[in-house]
Amino acid sequence: MRRTISLWTLVLLLLFTGFVGGGLSAAEQAPKEALRSAVVMMALRKPGTDSFIFIGSAFHVGNGLFYTAAHVVRASLPEKYREYTEWGIAGREPGAVRFFFKPVEVICVDPRWSPKRYYVAPFDAALVRVIEPNWNPPLSLPIGSTRSLRPGDKVIIWSYPDGKVLMEAKGSVLEVNHNHIWIRHERGVVLPGSSGGALLNEAGEVVGILQGVGEYEGESRILAGTIESAMKGCPLTQTLSPAGEGIETFERSGGATGHQKNA
Repeated sequence: MRRTISLWTLVLLLLFTGFVGGGLSAAEQAPKEALRSAVVMMALRKPGTDSFIFIGSAFHVGNGLFYTAAHVVRASLPEKYREYTEWGIAGREPGAVRFFFKPVEVICVDPRWSPKRYYVAPFDAALVRVIEPNWNPPLSLPIGSTRSLRPGDKVIIWSYPDGKVLMEAKGSVLEVNHNHIWIRHERGVVLPGSSGGALLNEAGEVVGILQGVGEYEGESRILAGTIESAMKGCPLTQTLSPAGEGIETFERSGGATGHQKNA
């Protein structure tokens, strides 16, 4: 199984969609209101403006810390977006209509990660932290373990596949190891913008970070990195001083900091 699955050509789920802060109609509201502040969009804002572009997804694990995919925060932007340089998270708090944008610091990119063009690389995880000291999302996702995952177990993915609406997708586990979870895609939408989304077990605990999707024998399959691998490469105890020594430490340790290109 492992040999055949590794031959997939996987597509990285990045999205470059522009948006100016505003509201959406009631029909477009997220299906799970309570998750809106826990699962968010990774976005880049043009400094001094309300204009930002969506790149991928992220999820809150407590204390203003969000996991996402490394290829999201290392994405190579199209030329027309070169002025968008301020990283942030975007979403809507429960009951709100307008998007919020909160600047974040990228405090870790897994130093084991190396960018690949046509398929998903291992250790594809990053950690960001909200800069605003007095803002903390009201909900964080509990962290689980992949040790109990078995082939056939049901899993749920929450992400922003179109850059505007939080959506749910479902699948079943095909294979799991220390670093990856392979999933049969059964229901829901996984599209550009889903990278960095949360993979949950049936207990509602995070067990992985969405990386990519591909076709194998006419069947849609999803690849996620395990939460254990993410926490090993980017521990939740990681700190960042005002001068940014945290990022420099990871880069000096041999971590790849190249830019991921669209597949």
